[in-house]
Amino acid sequence: ALVHGSRFIAVLALNAVCSALAFLAIACMRVRGIELSPEQKAELFRGFKLRDFFEPVALSLSALAMVATLAFGSVNSFLSVHAESLGLSSYAPWFFVIYAVALMLTRPHAGKLLDREGENAVIGPAVVSMALGFAVLAFCAGGAAFFASACLLAVGFGNFFSNVQVVTVKAVEAHRVGLATSTFYALADFGLGMGPMAAGLLIPHVGCRGVYLVCAAVSAVLLAVYWVSHGRRV
Repeated sequence: ALVHGSRFIAVLALNAVCSALAFLAIACMRVRGIELSPEQKAELFRGFKLRDFFEPVALSLSALAMVATLAFGSVNSFLSVHAESLGLSSYAPWFFVIYAVALMLTRPHAGKLLDREGENAVIGPAVVSMALGFAVLAFCAGGAAFFASACLLAVGFGNFFSNVQVVTVKAVEAHRVGLATSTFYALADFGLGMGPMAAGLLIPHVGCRGVYLVCAAVSAVLLAVYWVSHGRRV
């Protein structure tokens, strides 16, 4: 709403306030440190090798997160353009509100399901929901379908991303959790940054609808890759 009102200074000010509040919240947190053995310290500080900056165990799942954010980046950047082409501009500001509410309602249940049934019970259905969300967004012709795609993407991408991160962290030893987390976000943020550029290159040729169909296809491939690389072993 602030952007549509051309109040970019207000947007930057809001971001600054939120960042300051987040910094204060982190400063008030109490985190118990991990005691490292001499061998573990030597492993973490032994030189400038690739393993010293990226956790190899986390690479495969982090790459899946990168592909997912690559697809979702097109939603962040070109949703308003797509909505305008469909005559749904008035609905666009509410898309991420619906997304946030759906994510808030479903993510706690997804976490409990992950603990109880394992990652396949959450990640597989989440990827299916993500693919359906992109497909519905591509073909939507009214506000109901537009908002339904927001819900599907929240259940899909939102829960896929958070639960893949959990599985990634659980896969490594305690003293390498920080490295695994940084590996995960390095690749995920790379995908989020490259997604808009890739979508921008495709839109002149296939339009926004075509881009979201490509994202739906990428999500379907993502499910197969997840199963082959990780899901079938758990």
